[in-house]
Amino acid sequence: MAAILIPQTALAWIPYSDANYNDAVDKAETISDSPTGWLPTDGSIITIPTPGASGHGLTYDTYNSQQYLITRTLTNVSFYFNSGTQTMTGIGPYKTFDVTPTQNKNASWMTTGDDATNFIDDPNNGVTPANVIKSLEKSIGVPDNAAHTAYVEYAIVPLNEYLMRPSRNPDITSYDSTHPENYGYYASFPVATPSGMTDATYTRFKAYYNYWYGYNFGDPHAAPPTDPTSASYVFPWLQAGYTFLWGPDQSSLAAIQGSSEFIILGGTGAWTSDSVVYVYGIYSPQSYLYTKNNGQYGNGYASFNINGSCDTVWAGDAFQKRVSATSASPNEITITSAGSVSGGQGILVWSLNYNVSNYGTISGATALKLADAVKASAGMTGTGNIAVLFKGDTSFGAPPAGSVNRLTNSGTISSPGIGVKVESGDSIITNNAGGTISGTTAAISIAAGSTTITNRGTITGDIALAAGVTGSLDIGNTALTVTDGYLSALTFTANSSTDFGNLTTTGTSVDASSTVNVTVGGYIPNGTPFQVISTGAGITAVPSTITPSSPIFTFSGDNSTNNLILTATRARSYNSFASNSNTTNLGSVLNTLAMNNTATGDMVNILGALDSLTSGSTINQALGNMAPNMDNSSTQTSQATMNQFLSTVFAHLDAFKNVTSDALKGPDVWASGFASYIHQDPRDTSNGYNATVWGTALGLDILALDNLRLGPSGGFAQDFVRTKDSSSRTDINSYQGALYGSYAKDAYYIDSAVSFAYNTYDTSRTVTIGALNRTATGDYNGQQYSAYIGGGYKFTAKNIELTPLASFQYTHLRLNGYTESGAGAADLKVDPQDYDVAQTGLGMKLGYPLDLGAKTGRLTPELKFKWLYDWVGDAQQSTAAFTGGGGSFGTKGFTPAQSSYDFGAKVTLETVNFITLSLNYDFELKEDFFGHYGVAEVRYRF
Repeated sequence: MAAILIPQTALAWIPYSDANYNDAVDKAETISDSPTGWLPTDGSIITIPTPGASGHGLTYDTYNSQQYLITRTLTNVSFYFNSGTQTMTGIGPYKTFDVTPTQNKNASWMTTGDDATNFIDDPNNGVTPANVIKSLEKSIGVPDNAAHTAYVEYAIVPLNEYLMRPSRNPDITSYDSTHPENYGYYASFPVATPSGMTDATYTRFKAYYNYWYGYNFGDPHAAPPTDPTSASYVFPWLQAGYTFLWGPDQSSLAAIQGSSEFIILGGTGAWTSDSVVYVYGIYSPQSYLYTKNNGQYGNGYASFNINGSCDTVWAGDAFQKRVSATSASPNEITITSAGSVSGGQGILVWSLNYNVSNYGTISGATALKLADAVKASAGMTGTGNIAVLFKGDTSFGAPPAGSVNRLTNSGTISSPGIGVKVESGDSIITNNAGGTISGTTAAISIAAGSTTITNRGTITGDIALAAGVTGSLDIGNTALTVTDGYLSALTFTANSSTDFGNLTTTGTSVDASSTVNVTVGGYIPNGTPFQVISTGAGITAVPSTITPSSPIFTFSGDNSTNNLILTATRARSYNSFASNSNTTNLGSVLNTLAMNNTATGDMVNILGALDSLTSGSTINQALGNMAPNMDNSSTQTSQATMNQFLSTVFAHLDAFKNVTSDALKGPDVWASGFASYIHQDPRDTSNGYNATVWGTALGLDILALDNLRLGPSGGFAQDFVRTKDSSSRTDINSYQGALYGSYAKDAYYIDSAVSFAYNTYDTSRTVTIGALNRTATGDYNGQQYSAYIGGGYKFTAKNIELTPLASFQYTHLRLNGYTESGAGAADLKVDPQDYDVAQTGLGMKLGYPLDLGAKTGRLTPELKFKWLYDWVGDAQQSTAAFTGGGGSFGTKGFTPAQSSYDFGAKVTLETVNFITLSLNYDFELKEDFFGHYGVAEVRYRF
């Protein structure tokens, strides 16, 4: 990288005594006299290809249909933000030094491509935020005295007329690295003017070269004259196309070959829109380390990702060309948790459409923005000790429609003056939980525009609103002071504290046209008064619009004491939002606790979570989560499990209806496995459920009397119920037992059974109330009793068997009471429950036995249809109470359909070696419900 040579009228010569630097000057003069062995090894580093061509990281942009090359230089910010004949107010058309009659003595020196990026990223160079200026100064061949305050990028028409090499052969399109005699001091100027360069420019270039060579190498160690305008500026100038990377090692080309080296003569460019030189980007040197984009630093990039230390950030359309022009993709300044901005000028955001996100630290005293100590430039008046300044300037172009400046703080912003200042433009400032904004003069100062401030962290110091500023403040439950301005909207968070917000105003207007938004953030006892604004000399009337976030409350205002006091009234009960009687009953219990202010312990948290909900529908949904699960899943699944167990018994007995009485004499031992899948669609207040059942049954029966078989059976089943209400689940272990009998004679038969089941229930339901999320679990048991009788008469014609069917079954289910755990005050104590089923069945069975031969046996396929009707139709219902307090409330499930239809199919294989195998499938269908049931049996007859 190369330097911009400071004009002698701007800076007095300062002697430099570093031995390495002085040796570099001597070394450079020696190389200039004899360049053999010192020409660059990479030709592309000193050759600019045809405009638009790529190579060596060259980057182009377009102005006025002309391609411009992006170059870089280390310089001083005062050249671009200062008064005087060389005034420059930011990026845009630029004219280099033109101080007649000394213009031939001045030029801007610069580098191209990715040279700067490669130098910074090379770990051998050891570039850090703390030493970046001195490191870059070494790389460009000037004393490392930290005298440079800005890193500037130019966009230049890449022709010999404007951009040239500072050697006796200035042509930027060619370089002959095999002929060192063509370079250095003893080389000859080309006889012909380089292509694309005018004779006048060539003449000026030679004059500039001779002038600076005489100063630089005429007497490099002479004491400076008393007249600083004629002082020589000594630097290690190789004249070989690259800068002298000076340091302790100067023994080889690899050690000293730095960045490419080019110049623009003084007076090049214009202050008009068709200039051949544009300022493309201006950066504070440390901030340049955090602009990497698409593999290179800078290139007019207008966003910063600061993940280390940084002293100063200048951002916006006065500093960078590539600011975002759309509000949908704003410019970003991010300070990560490992990042900090301190020890310099802080952050200056010039234009609108910026998002500043701070997760780290922005702190300490700050100098005036754009100050330049080297030139004793005063900087921007009144900008010292401001950590973050949003200037909101629009002089460089109209901002995108709807654009604002945003600050989101999750870290620390502190200043001995002002923490955050908005000078112009609309702004949105959010201080997140854990974030801190502080300032001794003001934490936040808004000088103009409309502002929205939301605080969930800590703001220490005033919020100063200038006259004419309209502010919308959401201060949470933090005490703040606001001065001046007009508060058009205030948002506070109310909870069980009797003082939320406590906003102190001085000269701030609040009147009837203002609005107050109350965010209910917790439990509020009925009739609680809240002091919102104190010292309210500017409170001329109670705001006419006071809007709570919760529909449970209304707030009335009073300013009779010159303070604004809001009183909370629980104007609506919870059950006014309920869509069914279950939540109405439950809500009434909770509302009684709240209205009477008798809630204690964790019940206060439960009520606070409900109070914080923002709509009747979400309140009703939360109340539904708090109710016990009454979707009939436990009762229907328990009933289905017992019926499936009995089905295995009767499926086994079917085998005896197809054989002679002699075949019934031996005892039978049998075993069955059964499985079910049950699905309940949404119905009434329930969203439905799915259940799977897996079980086994064993039995032994004998011929007790002619045509009468009797026996016991036992079994075990596991049921897994998953509901769609409150993410509830119920796991059931069922232990079954039965005594059964079958009388079969001629064409008719009668089956009967009495059974008992002991069930254990393991339940879990999710209690979700806004951000509160808990799981209530229960563990209880129950008993089940059943009596069944059914029969049929078989008609046979041409080996087809048609059997009309009739049955009756009575079942009683007892669910014992239990108390939940795990959900705090939302746990329920549930009373015992009893349910009955009295079900008749009418249907038909069709069979077709097939004789497979004397050595195989017989195969019988069957089809079945049955209509079932439950004459009781019990819906699940319970009485429960919260363990956290309050009275009991009833909860009722939906009324199940009483009619159902059973479609069945069965295949039985009877072998000649006394083993019988059978598979049985049933499909049950009723309104909003279906179930699949399967039984597999193996039987051995002695």
